Amino acid sequence: MDADEVLKGLARESVKQGENLRTAVRELTLNALRGRELTVEQIKRVVSAVTQGVNLGAASSKMEPERVLGEAF
Repeated sequence: MDADEVLKGLARESVKQGENLRTAVRELTLNALRGRELTVEQIKRVVSAVTQGVNLGAASSKMEPERVLGEAF
């Protein structure tokens, strides 16, 4: 599994946890960026993977999707 897939899975799991979602997504994003070269391409990949993971988590969450997305982003 590549790093982007792992990141997507971690974002999805953060949504499932539900608590401190904003903090969890922020820390996940920052940690992913720290582990990569800071190029526009890498930043786009991190943001894309986190966004996809949050969307997947929101789709299967018991919370309202609008609330999940509002807290995550």
